[in-house]
Amino acid sequence: MRMSPKEMRQRQQVMRSYQVEHVEFFGGPLDGHIQEVSLPADALNDVAAIPVDHRIIETLSGQRTQLMTPATSIAVYVRQDDGPIPQYYFLQSATPGQFNLAVNERLTSD
Repeated sequence: MRMSPKEMRQRQQVMRSYQVEHVEFFGGPLDGHIQEVSLPADALNDVAAIPVDHRIIETLSGQRTQLMTPATSIAVYVRQDDGPIPQYYFLQSATPGQFNLAVNERLTSD
């Protein structure tokens, strides 16, 4: 089936909007990590809260870990798009309990 020029442009636009992107992390436990994502940059969250345990790098690199271990902390990163690759900068870490408490306080104060 042959596509019209209009259909071809629409298809190319959709394909471009879902090109694999990379995000880069600066500071904190993920410093220097580059992660592939299947989202356009404008669909990325402004803040990323990432559970951290001693196997975080193995997990992020796609290596299978045999045992699930509880997070020892939550690393919070804030997105900045100053360059061609979206970047997340480390803001703070908190224990899971502290993080849950802060989120609950924020939700109930609004």
